[in-house]
Amino acid sequence: MVGSEAQIICPACATTNLVGARFCRNCGARIAGNKPSNVTRFEQLMYLSLGIGVVYFALRYPMFLRDADAAFRLIVTPAFVFGITILLIWLIARRRANWARWVLLIAFLPGWVASNVYLIGTFHMHGFEWNYQTEFLSIAQLFIEGIGVYLIFTGNVVAWFRKPPS
Repeated sequence: MVGSEAQIICPACATTNLVGARFCRNCGARIAGNKPSNVTRFEQLMYLSLGIGVVYFALRYPMFLRDADAAFRLIVTPAFVFGITILLIWLIARRRANWARWVLLIAFLPGWVASNVYLIGTFHMHGFEWNYQTEFLSIAQLFIEGIGVYLIFTGNVVAWFRKPPS
């Protein structure tokens, strides 16, 4: 690595190129798979988190239906959040949208605090009658999301999110 810019090696001629380059500056070969490993892991973890969220919602859905007036709201809101999250993941991992990772961080932090307060309050109110399956899923989802958000701000992604030189 030269200076502070991350480098990627061309598989055809072994020339070093800046991370994010689509073609080698020496031979012109297409450089595939130039996405940093942290971004790949972020994407995998966030989709895993969404899958856990779907399972969590499916297990908790009967409880949500007890309040018939709120049933519609309890379906539309998670679907909206799910869609926005997929869009942000795609923008971050596939389009290198730096602003999207900041939006995700800003959205994640209050949700993380609120979820922890909810989990502590639920355990405090219900004690050992706590629904361990769903609450374990909730804790796992928070943990996985936290690692994913951490990954897109550390390591080999810093240079990747900078705009490539013109």
